[in-house]
Amino acid sequence: MTRLRTVDHQNARVAVEANKAAVADSSKSALPRQTRRGLIAVDDDPSILDIVDTVGRSCGYDVLLLNNASDLPLALTRFPASVIVSDLMMPNVDGVTLIRNLAHAGCRASVIIASAADPKTLAAAVRVGRDYGLEMASPVAKPFAVGALEAALDSSSGRISAAHLIRALAAGQLEVRYQPKVSLRPDDRERVVGAEALVRWNHPERGLLAADRFIAVAEKEGLIEPLSAWVLSQVICDLRQWGELPGGFAVAVNLPAGFFHDISFPDHFVAMLQEGRISPSRIIIEVTEREAILDQTAAIDVMTRLRLQGVGLSIDDFGTGHSSLAELYKMPFSEVKIDASFVRDLSSIPEARKIVRSVVELARELEIDCCAEGIETIAQSRDLRNMGCDKGQGYLYGGVFSARYFGGLLGTVHLGANAQLR
Repeated sequence: MTRLRTVDHQNARVAVEANKAAVADSSKSALPRQTRRGLIAVDDDPSILDIVDTVGRSCGYDVLLLNNASDLPLALTRFPASVIVSDLMMPNVDGVTLIRNLAHAGCRASVIIASAADPKTLAAAVRVGRDYGLEMASPVAKPFAVGALEAALDSSSGRISAAHLIRALAAGQLEVRYQPKVSLRPDDRERVVGAEALVRWNHPERGLLAADRFIAVAEKEGLIEPLSAWVLSQVICDLRQWGELPGGFAVAVNLPAGFFHDISFPDHFVAMLQEGRISPSRIIIEVTEREAILDQTAAIDVMTRLRLQGVGLSIDDFGTGHSSLAELYKMPFSEVKIDASFVRDLSSIPEARKIVRSVVELARELEIDCCAEGIETIAQSRDLRNMGCDKGQGYLYGGVFSARYFGGLLGTVHLGANAQLR
């Protein structure tokens, strides 16, 4: 059977009349059993939903159809999607607000805008999404050719290889962005006290890619250490560009375990800092707990020498990985970070609340700082502050910003909750 190649609204409406009610109620029906990649389509026009459904399934996706954009946040918690296809102009929620809400929720799906808006408006919406840190694929203009939607879906789901990543590094497509860390101490009023450096890929076809879209490839193909070394050098460069910094301000950089097996690393790193004229106290190196440190003798050697130079050391994602309480007191950490999964469940699951409180109290007893990740609500911030947590980060305080924008943010002494930053 010949596949429909363009959207004919009248014919499409006739074709889907029999199941229009089912499509209209899709957000309330049982979710499809997901066995392949997930695609969520958001549009108030049932004919468009039907076409996206047909094309999506032919491209290998399990598809969930929503005719109400307000249902998307709940749907994402129940139906993990790798791609979202959405209109810009819908009742109740406009597409730009939808984009902003997706970013604030930490959405990692690739977003394809399918809209009849004029080309400049489409381009602006894509730019807004990328500035907010979303992976924005090329938009599809309505009325669209089915082939254009197929191409957009193929591009969004394209496999990233080591060769792609190597070319991206050589072409300068990678960049370091920054999420602010704020003080939760009672008298500080969310003062900006640092940032976490996060690598992003400005993909020429797929827009801004978050690290979780390519880090696994870097680890598997032996590229994670050169990539991390590049991030370190870029952070030093950005710190120098920012000029005078607030007292106590430091940027956290996540490094793989391999760096702590190399006893020459502290010497090389301190030399980099000296060349960039950056104080070692301006850097906090985060060690991800999910990654096992195989040579603990070398790791203690490396970490101790870094601390002697004034570099901060943080154990990231605490409570979710390989390390034990014994490693926390054996290694000279200056900070422990509470994983976002515990913070997310802080108000709803008593056990998560007890774990968070215990980590905060443990950090206090060990006389090291405690930082909470993934803060998204005022209630979470208030609870953490009342528990005595020192610092926090998350979309409540801002997203992930370019070095240039973050440099301007440093002129803001206090960062209020729900600050609308870009």
